[in-house]
Amino acid sequence: MTYNNKGNSAYVNNQILTASPKKLIEILYEAGIKHSKLAIFHLDQGNLQEINTQLIKVQDIVLELKYAVAPTPDSDVPDQLISLYDFMYNQLLLANTEKNKERVELVKKMLEELLETWLVL
Repeated sequence: MTYNNKGNSAYVNNQILTASPKKLIEILYEAGIKHSKLAIFHLDQGNLQEINTQLIKVQDIVLELKYAVAPTPDSDVPDQLISLYDFMYNQLLLANTEKNKERVELVKKMLEELLETWLVL
C-alpha cells in the first residue's frame, strides 16, 4: 500500500513540475472541486475533523488561484476574478465554522463553472 501512495505522489509531483501555467490552473480547479466534494461527503457523515481538513485544502487552493491572477491595466476582469475568489474564500470560512453544506456546494459549483470556462480559453 505504501508503494502505491509513493508512486502516485511521484506521478502528481512530476505532473505539477512539468505543467504549463494554464495546466497548473486547471489542476488547481480540479483539486478544489475534488476537496469540495470530499468536504460535502464528510459533512453528510458528520466527520468534523475531515470536514475541517478538506475545507482548509479548498481554502488554500482558492488563495493560490487568487494569487495567480495577473493584473491587466486595460481590463477589470482580473479585479472581478480576485473579488470572486475573495467571496469563495469567505464562503468556505463560514462553511467551516457553521458546518454549512450549502456554502460548500456553492463554492464547488463556482469552481466547476470556472474550470469549464478555463478549458475553453
